[in-house]
Amino acid sequence: MLLIRSLLARAPECLLCSGTRVRRSSQVYGPLMGAVFVAVRCQECGRRFPLPRRVARTEVTFYSRIPTHAANKSAVETALRNALLSVPGAWTVEVRPNSKDDRWLVTISRSGGNAIRLSLVPGDAAADEVYEETRAALRKEGLLG
Repeated sequence: MLLIRSLLARAPECLLCSGTRVRRSSQVYGPLMGAVFVAVRCQECGRRFPLPRRVARTEVTFYSRIPTHAANKSAVETALRNALLSVPGAWTVEVRPNSKDDRWLVTISRSGGNAIRLSLVPGDAAADEVYEETRAALRKEGLLG
């Protein structure tokens, strides 16, 4: 019954105490269960439980210093944001120009995790390539299956 209630819920909610302060747990499920569920922990009662992946929340905070006149600015920012949407958690993405050469330095981070750093050549930064490069980096960190 509790699992059915969580499947129907629109916002993440603890299955046991109905608390709304639910965060991703450090526990990782196997490949089959991990494809459907994400392990979460209630900040109010401390219990861990599975939550369907579609309910798990992703927040992306974006800090971009890409010049506004750059031709592919919005495409690159959208590709970075879309690459993170299927990975639950609160993410921070910072894009800044490198002062030494003509590249954009991308730092993707979240609390409690290692920062992922990418270097993009502005002229070659097509949206699909940025998306795939970001997804490959997330796979390398073990955040995607």
